[in-house]
Amino acid sequence: MRFQAAVLRSYDAPFTMEEVVLRTEPAVGEILVEIAGTGMCRTDLAVRRSAGRSPVPAVLGHEGAGVVVRTGGGTDTGIGVGDHVVLSFDSCGRCPTCRGAAPAYCDSFASLNLFGGREEEPPRLTDASGEALAPRWFGQSSFAEYALISARNAVRV
Repeated sequence: MRFQAAVLRSYDAPFTMEEVVLRTEPAVGEILVEIAGTGMCRTDLAVRRSAGRSPVPAVLGHEGAGVVVRTGGGTDTGIGVGDHVVLSFDSCGRCPTCRGAAPAYCDSFASLNLFGGREEEPPRLTDASGEALAPRWFGQSSFAEYALISARNAVRV
């Protein structure tokens, strides 16, 4: 699937609108969201001064909202095709704080949301020439026309 996204190529570069390629369908427990709007947060801009801690090139954005266009099925998430959702941060769903209904304190919060996200081979998101892009900024990378996220990161509105 090809669509447009704002890509940050290096820490000192501006965001550039580019065609990107999503190379996978939603897996079990994931949803594909067509982004209707996203905010530009200071945290997104701070990556440009992160001195290598957040991977680039990347699609950033972590205040997204949109409509679910595809689901990967699996456990009942209460979210289906056509639902309007707001997107939130990623969490593992398995650590003691996640199981204790406090995913903001997830043991893997920093690694999942700020410093590279989940390992992906082959990469799920690339630029038009096939170069891997970091695709899960705060579990969503909403500076794009679409975001493939864990259904756990979405709240139906």
